[in-house]
Amino acid sequence: GIACQYSQATNGKLTPTIPVSPASFIFLLTFFVVFCLFRGWLKTGKWAGGVLALIMLVIAYIPIGEYLLAPMELRFKDHKIPEQVDGIIVLGGSYALQLGQVWNQVELRETSEREFKFIELAHKYPEAKLAFTGGSSSGFSKTKKTEADFAEQLFNTMGIDTSRMIFERRARNTKENAQNLLPLLEISAEENWLLVTSAFHMPRAIGIFCKQGVALHPVPVDHLTRGKGRYPPKWAVLPHLTKLERAIREWLGLVSHWLLGYTDKLFPSGCL
Repeated sequence: GIACQYSQATNGKLTPTIPVSPASFIFLLTFFVVFCLFRGWLKTGKWAGGVLALIMLVIAYIPIGEYLLAPMELRFKDHKIPEQVDGIIVLGGSYALQLGQVWNQVELRETSEREFKFIELAHKYPEAKLAFTGGSSSGFSKTKKTEADFAEQLFNTMGIDTSRMIFERRARNTKENAQNLLPLLEISAEENWLLVTSAFHMPRAIGIFCKQGVALHPVPVDHLTRGKGRYPPKWAVLPHLTKLERAIREWLGLVSHWLLGYTDKLFPSGCL
């Protein structure tokens, strides 16, 4: 729903997570309209119903989410991978933990391009060090296995020698990804390390790692927009709603991490 929740970070401080859902707002507004009509508040109900209809029409017809996501996906569009690659990091977020535990197999989410790009790069740079970071996004998860456990299973299946990998298994958010993983890697300023994550998430991820004192080369994947250009209106209720939810959550993440000092810039583009 539309709320600001907190999870307990490893350093004892509270780390914000912001699950924002336009669908929840629409549901609550619908409930309010019905409540007003049952109470006989016809004028208020009509106004609220009109606002609800307008919001639903705009979301269904105009791709607002794509316009909001495009700047994030374009942020590192032209960044080149260096010739010498010393290490590769991939962030978690692609594994459905509860489903994986129920069916006792790897269950991937829609962001699984992160994993397959990482596998491609691991084969391309056989001498590079490899790292995965991801535990459980919820401190109250009932699953015993972490994302790192399923990642290790997947990478073994795909021919990656996981003995050359470092798995960080406790992180529940991007801040903890950087905070927990970097002490295990001890990256020097002379080394070139790649960071693989979704394109819309890359600005925040790069900013957080920069704040921890490490400059990484971004490898954005899992694109949700066409980047530059216009997005003509079309009737697509669920796709528009899903992308809008992603965009709002990520922009709120950028703002909150900047205000809390987890990043040095509101819209990071690198460490300089």
